[in-house]
Amino acid sequence: MNTQSIERDHPGAHLVDRDEWEVIGQGFQLSPRELSVLMLFFEGNPYRQIARELSITPRTVRHHIEHIHRKLAVCDQVELVLAVIEARDELRQVTVV
Repeated sequence: MNTQSIERDHPGAHLVDRDEWEVIGQGFQLSPRELSVLMLFFEGNPYRQIARELSITPRTVRHHIEHIHRKLAVCDQVELVLAVIEARDELRQVTVV
């Protein structure tokens, strides 16, 4: 599943634009799968739903989230969401300047 289909199927993804997701993923050195998991997680989907969407197991989702935590240097889900929002805001400031 690519970022376009996730954004289309999950309208709340408007908090971070598709192009922003791509840059955020690159900036944090996320794999395409980690980025897909992060996008679905950011929308508030539980691990089981993310697993169904991506045709993986909830355990695999958990492993991806753990890797994402390490790459973003965060300890919990709240910090994860805040790190994504902060990265998005930094991108938007650069775009405006």
